Amino acid sequence: MAAVPPGVEIRGERAPEPSPPEATTTASSSSASSTAARQSSNRRGRGLFATRDFQPGEAIAVFGTPLQVLPFSRDARQTCNYCLDPRRQPVKACTGCRAVAYCSSRCQKAHWTLVHKVECAVLRTALTTAAKEVEAARQAQAAQKTAPDAGDAPAVAPPPPVTVPTPVRALVQILLLWSKLRGTVDRLEGNVAAFRQNKPLWDDFTVQAVAACSFVGWSTKTDVQTALEVLCKIHTNSFDRSDSDLGHSGTFLDVTLAMVNHSCVPNAVVVFTGRKAYLRAEQPVQAGAEITISYIDYTKPRAARQRGLALYHFTCDCPRCAGDLDVYAVCRASPLLSLNAALSFVPDTNALRNPPVDAARLSSTRIDEMYAACDPERPVAAADRLASLRRQWALCRPLVAARRWAVEPLAHIFQQAIVYYSEQNNFAHALAVECFVALHCDPYKYVAPFAQWRLKGLLLIAKTVTNTNLPAAQPPPSAPPALASPSSAAIHPGIDALLARLADGALYEAILLMVLRYGPLGHSDEWELLDTARDMLQDVQSVPGRESLSAALQRWIQQPSEPEAAAFFHQHILEPVDYLASLALDILKGDLEDQSIADKVD
Repeated sequence: MAAVPPGVEIRGERAPEPSPPEATTTASSSSASSTAARQSSNRRGRGLFATRDFQPGEAIAVFGTPLQVLPFSRDARQTCNYCLDPRRQPVKACTGCRAVAYCSSRCQKAHWTLVHKVECAVLRTALTTAAKEVEAARQAQAAQKTAPDAGDAPAVAPPPPVTVPTPVRALVQILLLWSKLRGTVDRLEGNVAAFRQNKPLWDDFTVQAVAACSFVGWSTKTDVQTALEVLCKIHTNSFDRSDSDLGHSGTFLDVTLAMVNHSCVPNAVVVFTGRKAYLRAEQPVQAGAEITISYIDYTKPRAARQRGLALYHFTCDCPRCAGDLDVYAVCRASPLLSLNAALSFVPDTNALRNPPVDAARLSSTRIDEMYAACDPERPVAAADRLASLRRQWALCRPLVAARRWAVEPLAHIFQQAIVYYSEQNNFAHALAVECFVALHCDPYKYVAPFAQWRLKGLLLIAKTVTNTNLPAAQPPPSAPPALASPSSAAIHPGIDALLARLADGALYEAILLMVLRYGPLGHSDEWELLDTARDMLQDVQSVPGRESLSAALQRWIQQPSEPEAAAFFHQHILEPVDYLASLALDILKGDLEDQSIADKVD
């Protein structure tokens, strides 16, 4: 086990496993499960505590020697299994197993020494066995289709690529190194009794454990029980290191990092780059304070958050949950408001403290119902996106009327609208909605101006600016006439008047400077998004005739509070963004509803 990094320490005692209750068909239907969850919440167990003060944006610890890190199985042949950098292409499959790939001989050798030398033959055997089973099933289907009584049976689809499921591979790696890793793994919480209560999940775990044991030559009931306990620990303590925007996927397991407890009002965040994880302060952390992160998306309504925490087997009683606070209430009380004053799109912190929303509060029950009806986590095909947006917008009418733009599921609608307009090549309308989100959603959901989601939103604006001169596309021929969007064939007339102001690149360059200034605080110096921003900045600064404008922007980024610089920023950056944002609701109403149900943002 790697040493605990300086600046932090583990405190508390390991919570004992509760006595296993009778198995039930689902965890949520069991009163015993609820009791166990409350008990787990009351016994917080171990945690990670600061031994010195940390300021917002400061790195608390770096975890560079994890117990385990691997890509998801679907990406194991497309991403280097050692450096995990999706940009390093092409990759070549391991000649021994063909189950994993590497970007270079250096990464291949490093991973071989680390773990692959013990898993290579096992993965080869597992894939060979699975491929034979798939082929046998395919032949059986084909035989049924050609039988005399088969009739018009559908054609046999080609089988998907054979892979070893991610949890099985993770378990196999640990079992193969069991004599070396047992002492470390034993230190982890497993929540075995709680997992056992969910019979369908436990049955799935059992299948995975039996498969892993068969691959590594473990054959006794005791072996399977040990494997099940290890699998529970993997599920309880591993982090999802995925970032769909950057093409990252996989899991990350570090024994010390696993000690960090959850809060829906966290004072820290975990971010990943390659084989490393950074634990970074989001709020001021005083010496002696517990460091907390959020295991789930803390901007969701409380009921959705609790569902997301179900597999961790506790009921959160943080201030956001105990007080059933929405994003506006949490924002209002945040110690980070003042950080927005100098260098953000919302320098008026009064707007963050007292947003222009309807004071009449919607009940959490009503919001939970809207969230469940909208089902924002359900994938939507591009052809169905407009219909889905119209349905969700209608369901969210109470939130629209109350101007609670940052509350889910309404905030999700704005994100999906951006996707829709981009798919339609209507980048001008996408730009307007992106500016609206940057002013009226993200700052309330993520108060820190260096928060990753805010920086991603800013960079998206910069990228969309470069596309606003493209012609708007007509609806695809296959789209039903009833779903054709009025704005997909024309740009809102108010946007045309502003495009000339964007041509000087001031907004574009200012955003890149902000992303580069804040990126190391919100993530790390190694964040791939910063490489993109640097390349974009170099391109715009190399355009002849922009020297004086770039110089003015450099003066602003260095001293944003200086009166002349602040005035420059307000005129050249904030005014265009605010104007574009003011058009977003008109655009959305024109596409998503028949009658006006909200006024423009003041």
